[in-house]
Amino acid sequence: MGNANINGVATCLKVREVGFTGPILLRTSETQEYLKTQHKNLSEILEEEVINQVISKTEVNHGKEVIRNILMN
Repeated sequence: MGNANINGVATCLKVREVGFTGPILLRTSETQEYLKTQHKNLSEILEEEVINQVISKTEVNHGKEVIRNILMN
């Protein structure tokens, strides 16, 4: 991703490292099962809310609903 050539999960981790405390949604074309093969600690990352939610790019309405709920709270 970008000049650093890191993926979305690594980008989310970096964002947390610099102190961002707001919600982070990971929008991806990969399945959670595939992401877990690439990031063995993905369950822990999600449990600790480093990434608040993983949203599939194919689930457009679900993504809109999640974003709407975050903005309403």
